[in-house]
Amino acid sequence: KGMLTPDQVMPFYPDLQADDFTSHLAMVHSRFSTNTFPSWDRAQPCRFMAHNGEIN
Repeated sequence: KGMLTPDQVMPFYPDLQADDFTSHLAMVHSRFSTNTFPSWDRAQPCRFMAHNGEIN
């Protein structure tokens, strides 16, 4: 999990460039703050689930 720009992904995850590394899925989420500056304090606490506060 990282707060990255697209240019930072490969340096942040160097194992993605390994020849013996295979992945069938990649999940990306972008959040564009409307009135706040992005920060780790505002990041979703869950690694495998993100939501907007409304779970029905």
